[in-house]
Amino acid sequence: MQHRRGLDLIPPRLAASKHEISVATFAPDGNYFSVRFAMIPAWWVLGGICIACRRIGEVDRFDIERRHGRGALVHVVGEKLRCTRCGERGRCMFILHGKMLR
Repeated sequence: MQHRRGLDLIPPRLAASKHEISVATFAPDGNYFSVRFAMIPAWWVLGGICIACRRIGEVDRFDIERRHGRGALVHVVGEKLRCTRCGERGRCMFILHGKMLR
């Protein structure tokens, strides 16, 4: 729900929990494999989803950017994620979990 002046009335983490957004929305061509961390605005919270068990969780975006650089491709770093539920590595992808609180 939004205020008439564009203010979010629902906390973003609650609003985005049902509607995760693909990282590909920030790619110029809409392709997940061409997105870099520098293309995603800093106020978006990154999450990871495990393809094997469908677990969704938040990841520390700034730690990942510090280790791999802002110019790193999202899909390359996503292959290095490990699921904390099933332990699967290489079958995880990044999603947008919502916007940070102001």
